[in-house]
Amino acid sequence: MALPTPIGQFGNTNNDLGRYLNTSFFSNLSLTSETFAFLVSNIIGVLTVAGGLWFLVQIFSGVLQWLSSGGEKTALQNAQKRISNSVIGLLILVLAYALISVIGYFLGFNVLNFADIFKNLIP
Repeated sequence: MALPTPIGQFGNTNNDLGRYLNTSFFSNLSLTSETFAFLVSNIIGVLTVAGGLWFLVQIFSGVLQWLSSGGEKTALQNAQKRISNSVIGLLILVLAYALISVIGYFLGFNVLNFADIFKNLIP
């Protein structure tokens, strides 16, 4: 009976996976702590940029809604609400990023750089 294959060793030919699936696809796959940390850091970066872009879309949408309201009170209030909500969302995004950075500073490591964290966890 073969032992379970640890993560990062899918290309191992001693496992029973070969009966069901061609393992040559997994021969170059290695999931290490550095690749996981790199992936998480990139996801956080992409989500931060996406949040900033969404803010711009909402601001422009609110401004266009304001300009096209034509003095109608409910349309003007909806536009003001959209603009204020987008500004609040941007403030939350910036404050969360700053808070995570400050917490990392006090803990002694860069929380936003997961590669450093995982390198320190490996004995």
